[in-house]
Amino acid sequence: MKVVRLYDIQWDTDGEPADELGLPSEIIAIVDDDFNPEEDASDLLSDNYDFCIDGCSFTVLSNPKLSETGFELDDGGLMEFPDSEGTIRRLDRFGNCEEVREPTDEFYREWKALFE
Repeated sequence: MKVVRLYDIQWDTDGEPADELGLPSEIIAIVDDDFNPEEDASDLLSDNYDFCIDGCSFTVLSNPKLSETGFELDDGGLMEFPDSEGTIRRLDRFGNCEEVREPTDEFYREWKALFE
């Protein structure tokens, strides 16, 4: 399994704003090792969101501590993947939110780097 980030997603919505239709501009997906983002991203997105795409960018994330929900910490906690606004939440091992960082926060980049 590997983790890919699909971003700058350009949805084919016949002119309707994608955000008003609830379509994301970016997703993180755990995929099979033979998944090729250049060839398979459009199928993955259209199968899950019922809309075709005109294109998107991608990054294959290589950090072995990434899971379906985020970056797993040694203390049992979790750094959740950035949400659609870029907000990252740090959860303790019980799932309680300990800290939140927004893209405008001074040390946001430090957390964002975990997912790159």
